[in-house]
Amino acid sequence: MFLNNQKLGDVSKVAGNLFKELFKVSFISYFVLYFFETVQEGLVSYFIDLNIFLTIAILSGIIIIITGESSSEQEEKIPHTVRYYFISASFSLIAALIIFLQTKEIGTISVLLAALSGVLIMSVSYFFISTQQE
Repeated sequence: MFLNNQKLGDVSKVAGNLFKELFKVSFISYFVLYFFETVQEGLVSYFIDLNIFLTIAILSGIIIIITGESSSEQEEKIPHTVRYYFISASFSLIAALIIFLQTKEIGTISVLLAALSGVLIMSVSYFFISTQQE
């Protein structure tokens, strides 16, 4: 009986890790491909539907949330490092660029919107990084 419970625990741990990795890959792929699609319309959508990546990310995220983790299995707190700030700044700049490209038809205010959005995204990511340390 103990052996069967141990095997079941191993299978659920492997399945949980599989869904975590699937979520990461599909989520990042969606945003990278969306960025390319935003830069030049039809570059990605001509070959593949981006909604597939979004659906996979949402479903795997829901499965991860439903299965959950016990408190002993939770990841360690994220330390403050230059790497995390660099990643946050990079994503903020990419988001600001996407916002600028989507709103450039409205004129010079699009630069202001993009800059404010980038600062807001960077501030929120800094907030999340700092709260992980507490």
